[in-house]
Amino acid sequence: MNVTLLAACWLFSAVFLWLLSPKVRGRMVELTALLVVGQLVISSWLLGRCPWNWGAGEFRSLFLLLLSACWLAPLAMRRTLPELTTKAEIFGVANLSYITVFLVCMNFGFLRRVPAVSFSLNPQLFERGPLVWALAGGGSALVIVLLYLHVRRAFREHCGGWYLTGLLLPVILMAGVTLIWHQTHYLHLHHYLWSLILVFLFRYDAWWSRIPQAIVLGIFVDGVVTEGIIPIWYAYPQ
Repeated sequence: MNVTLLAACWLFSAVFLWLLSPKVRGRMVELTALLVVGQLVISSWLLGRCPWNWGAGEFRSLFLLLLSACWLAPLAMRRTLPELTTKAEIFGVANLSYITVFLVCMNFGFLRRVPAVSFSLNPQLFERGPLVWALAGGGSALVIVLLYLHVRRAFREHCGGWYLTGLLLPVILMAGVTLIWHQTHYLHLHHYLWSLILVFLFRYDAWWSRIPQAIVLGIFVDGVVTEGIIPIWYAYPQ
């Protein structure tokens, strides 16, 4: 996407949400700061691209993150983060633990540089060794448990149908396209995408929702900075 268009979308979104919803301002400011820090750290330390040497790719990821901060604040962080309008909220355990976990997990890219534990959600996963299988299986089991807790919470709050729709809709869409294209293309679920989906699903005011959201938000930032928004279906090699 064109950098100028992304910048315009971010500026419009920031002004629109700032004027429309005063309650979201604190979250939006903090989230913007966190995502900009993520961009700077990952691009400088992991990719070796200092800000004064940035090209169009780095500015594209920066404005993607700024735009994400504007809309994630009201749509995904409404309950995981307080309004951040008082010192008690800003320096409270909930907010500081969220920031700390995010700052650690935005370094997900360093872990991916370790061949023994690095893997992607694509058909080649089945060719990896037992350690990767154990990591993938353990991570999947943990996500399933967390999603069960969220579904239970959603039904207790009488919005289980909406939550299940948000949970199953992306799965059904990706499975449907993959099934249609299965003879010519395969699905490579990049971490920017699965982490973004989970950011929206981990959305409640409980530690078992807040901390996982901070984790996947850090992974999302790493994905946007290191890979960008790229396709998830690829043609089989000839």
